[in-house]
Amino acid sequence: RLKGCGLHERLHLPTPNHFIPTNFALVNDLNDLGADEEKEDAEGKAKEKKKKAEILPKLVYASETSKLWYKPDTRFSTPKGQVYLALMNRESYEDPKAAVSTNLLTKMLVDSMNEVTYYAEVAGLAYAIQSTTVGLQLIFSGYSDKLLTLAEEVVGRLIAFAPDRDRFEVIKEQLQKTFENHKFEQPYQQAIYATSILSLKQKWHIEEYLEVLKDLAFEDFQTFLEKLMRGSAWTNKIFILGNLTEAQSVAFVEKLEGQLGHTGAGAGGAGEGGIGSGS
Repeated sequence: RLKGCGLHERLHLPTPNHFIPTNFALVNDLNDLGADEEKEDAEGKAKEKKKKAEILPKLVYASETSKLWYKPDTRFSTPKGQVYLALMNRESYEDPKAAVSTNLLTKMLVDSMNEVTYYAEVAGLAYAIQSTTVGLQLIFSGYSDKLLTLAEEVVGRLIAFAPDRDRFEVIKEQLQKTFENHKFEQPYQQAIYATSILSLKQKWHIEEYLEVLKDLAFEDFQTFLEKLMRGSAWTNKIFILGNLTEAQSVAFVEKLEGQLGHTGAGAGGAGEGGIGSGS
């Protein structure tokens, strides 16, 4: 009986983890970065090397919708990198309802990606998503070989995100409790929060969030999400650093523009500058 019992359909090997890195080679763009520097004699080579290691990020791509700053790893020599992605949309924070809905979007997206998170974490990758006063901020870090693969998958899931009603109710309740617990924080924390409300040009108060959240229906959230992801314009600011080439970074941004429905103007007119250039 045991010889002829066959295999149970649920007894199988795990699915392949496509986030596991296989290429640990180090990228070296120092020659490109230092091509325009004056040649120094043998005695000054150490000083030149230090100068290259401290080079600032430079703007390498600019279009109507995106700006990319890039900095290769010139100091640590590890096969790792980081991607900082700011997706900016005026409608994501135009009123308390929009701000709360954007916050819910980030939490529901993370909640829906537990499987991706697990495979990425065991492969040495990490990501974070949060709402800001200008849109969404996504941060990716880890082994450079599959870093952009993770970033592309997360952005793709963000764009195609379809909310679940049951998870909406659960996460909405969790968020409401978080806001309500604000009044129980230490006095100095409340003072810092009040100062931020006074200091920032546009920042809604937690009390306004609570007022909106108690009446926010799933249908309202769906309508907002459709408008945000399909019916409004996004602009992007990206900073990529570490063991990635400039060409890889530019290709990633061009693909990002395609995912968001943008048409880039190209990298030719990016010009020079540090991370704050062209802001």
